[in-house]
Amino acid sequence: MDITLAMLLDEVTKTHSAIIITPNGKLIALTVPCESISLSAHNYPLQGMQIIFAQDFGEPIPEV
Repeated sequence: MDITLAMLLDEVTKTHSAIIITPNGKLIALTVPCESISLSAHNYPLQGMQIIFAQDFGEPIPEV
């Protein structure tokens, strides 16, 4: 039986556990339940700060 990504995500949802995906013994992905990730303000220290672009922001960079 082939295991699909949807099946893995269903398992994470049911068990609230992380799943490590390692085909051929090489780590390629880690799935974790969202509630185990803190999305507090300390993850986004620049959130709410004004961003100001220079007037020439979109101009080509001069050749050196």
